[in-house]
Amino acid sequence: MFVWTISVLGSVCFAIANVVARRGLVYVADATIGIMLSVPVGLPYYLAILAVIGQVGSLFSFSWQNYLWLAGAGIVHYVLGRSLNYRAMKLIGANLTNIILGISPLVTAIIAISVLRETFTWRILIGTLLVTFGLMGVGVTRETFQKGGRLFPGVSRTAILCAAGAGTLWGLTPIMVKMGLSGTSGVGAPIAGAFVSHAAATIVLAFNLRRPDKRASLFGMKGRAAVFFVLSGLSIVTAHLVRYIALSMAPASVVTPPLSISPVFVLLFSFLINRKIEILNLAVILGTIAMVVGAILVV
Repeated sequence: MFVWTISVLGSVCFAIANVVARRGLVYVADATIGIMLSVPVGLPYYLAILAVIGQVGSLFSFSWQNYLWLAGAGIVHYVLGRSLNYRAMKLIGANLTNIILGISPLVTAIIAISVLRETFTWRILIGTLLVTFGLMGVGVTRETFQKGGRLFPGVSRTAILCAAGAGTLWGLTPIMVKMGLSGTSGVGAPIAGAFVSHAAATIVLAFNLRRPDKRASLFGMKGRAAVFFVLSGLSIVTAHLVRYIALSMAPASVVTPPLSISPVFVLLFSFLINRKIEILNLAVILGTIAMVVGAILVV
């Protein structure tokens, strides 16, 4: 019960982070520049928590394999996945992006079945069909049949590919985090693991600042946009803290379902905060519900 409760809290934080980041993306030309602020805020955040609970030593308790898995998860999730996610949200908004991101649990399930030799069940079958129906319900319109069967007519292929790419990468990271935390114990381990992941991502992002255009975009950012990205970063590091703690206590198949309801909260917060810049209609609502139910069944 505790794992489900904190995982739902994590899904709320993920939703807030997406909706707030979407607001910040309105004020920048380079969608990926937001991660320059939203990722590094995790370092002092997690370090402060470790200091308060007296677990700073946990940062040095991992094996080299743990460090590699956690660093890899940070680069894949926070740098590559979030960059693609921000690009998609800038182009089509958080609501549509989150529906396409619904392929993430499918990726996790495929890896679990093909690589980890987990069993294919009727839940996975029904969940896969619901995810497919969720995508089709939003992506297929009258214009689809008028434009050669193209899904999401009127939506750029770049946005679709970015959202699908982020969903694919984010389907990999729960397994990477689980591997990174394997063999560890203690209350500080998951927090230290999250710090390691953010540190690796921050180092990679620091190299991007060698590019003059990235430096110009970062230092020329409007103050309002910077505030939104920092707030988004604080919300998302809280979500990942909860996620790491939950994954250290229970299997990914238990943690992922409550985390998968995040798109429902995205719809709610988008209506409350971003209704003027988001797509919100019956197809989006029904598609989101189908995707969420399907994701829960898949895992």
